[in-house]
Amino acid sequence: MPNGRHRGGHGGNRVGPGIPNPRPVRYYTDDGRLDPALVDELAQKRAEEFRALKSTQLRRFFDEVQAIRRQWELEAGKGKDPDEAFSEVRARFAMLKARGVYAKGRMRREIPDAFVQFLVDHVHAVKTARDFQAFLRHFEAVVAFHKYLARE
Repeated sequence: MPNGRHRGGHGGNRVGPGIPNPRPVRYYTDDGRLDPALVDELAQKRAEEFRALKSTQLRRFFDEVQAIRRQWELEAGKGKDPDEAFSEVRARFAMLKARGVYAKGRMRREIPDAFVQFLVDHVHAVKTARDFQAFLRHFEAVVAFHKYLARE
């Protein structure tokens, strides 16, 4: 340690560049219903932000979310209540953030920052099975809009 400085390592507590902080997500209206904007204008806006993302990349993440959904349904089929069943797949769902950051690190130009932000936001926001279902609908709408926009 010349001059009292530590060399090497990861620089203390730094999380790393490019890993955004989560922003709030609102899944429900004030009366507790799914916010229609999630499957309409907000989904379209996200699809436009992800326009540079190849459909195969988006599908890879969407397919993983669908696999998590299937596993959650399997757990719920064992007689567990929906939230208890979701707790069984919560860690797998949380891995979406890490997978997004990893993909961004590997393919910096192909993965838009907005997509990583999307994953960070939703992994942070989904706390219950009901939230997960709302996220599923939102992501499905994003994929549909993205497919349409990719054809233009």
